[in-house]
Amino acid sequence: MNCALLGKPHLTDHPYRASGGKMIHNETLKREIPEGWKGGTLEDVLTLQYGKALKKDIQVQGDYQVYGSGGIYGSHNVPLVQGPGIIVGRKGSVGELHWSNISFYPTDTSYYVEPKAGMDLNYAYFLLQRLPLKSMNSDSA
Repeated sequence: MNCALLGKPHLTDHPYRASGGKMIHNETLKREIPEGWKGGTLEDVLTLQYGKALKKDIQVQGDYQVYGSGGIYGSHNVPLVQGPGIIVGRKGSVGELHWSNISFYPTDTSYYVEPKAGMDLNYAYFLLQRLPLKSMNSDSA
């Protein structure tokens, strides 16, 4: 992905030009950004991890939602990921985003998000919503 303004800025005093905040030129982004912010890539703030296959013959109905790339399609008695969490479609519904407030089981048709230190999971969800993830589908019919 191209460099973009990432991270959660410290919102103290007046961070934006419109509110009198100091702006600095960022050579990588080739524009002015609020002082204290930096440019980076998505990989700097989160990791997309692969879900795991869950065959129907071992799936046991339970309290944890099972997510595929298109959303919830069942339940299981054991979660793969401790919630809350973000699920991203990987096959079929590439780039579809789903949020789970509770622990869940993402299958191998999806990714789940692991935020890196300092990245708020809620912020990561809204950041991912703004990216053109669906356009990254390289599958062909």
